[in-house]
Amino acid sequence: VAEQASGGILQINQDGSISVPNMLAQRHLVVQTHPQQMEEMTGLLDNIESGFPSSESKFEANVLAGGRRLLFMSSGWGIASSERSAIVSIVDISEMASLRSKVEEKSNHLGAIINQTRESVAAIARNTANLSGGAANLSKHTEAQMANLQSMSTAVRQLADVVKQHSNNAALASKLSNDATL
Repeated sequence: VAEQASGGILQINQDGSISVPNMLAQRHLVVQTHPQQMEEMTGLLDNIESGFPSSESKFEANVLAGGRRLLFMSSGWGIASSERSAIVSIVDISEMASLRSKVEEKSNHLGAIINQTRESVAAIARNTANLSGGAANLSKHTEAQMANLQSMSTAVRQLADVVKQHSNNAALASKLSNDATL
């Protein structure tokens, strides 16, 4: 049954001995012969989860020789005959780990683009607010200048009326002066 399984299978006994390994487990661990003791298997990996294989668990580890990434799943201690043992399934997730790494890289890149876009949008919003404030300020100054121009226009008209009146008065005075001399 173990040889027909789609993943690597090991039975790890409470005394640390390993039995019922299949060839796929051996291939995943990159060894010529399957490990006989738990310590041998531990030496092949970069880490082992605490409590493995006694408690039901799942963890990932790298094979030190061969660069494979494996997923280990333990059933936890069960009773097989008179001794407690755990069934461990091993799945090669090397390609999945590589894909996960690429997805994380792309995700980080997209995150950077999103942050840059947020900063650009915030800068545009600040610039728009500054332009809006400047336009409102310019509008107030323009209104004040228009009021000043209207006041100046009124004053120029009044001055023109006064000059015209003085001109008329000068002409009348000249005429009266001429008439008096006659």
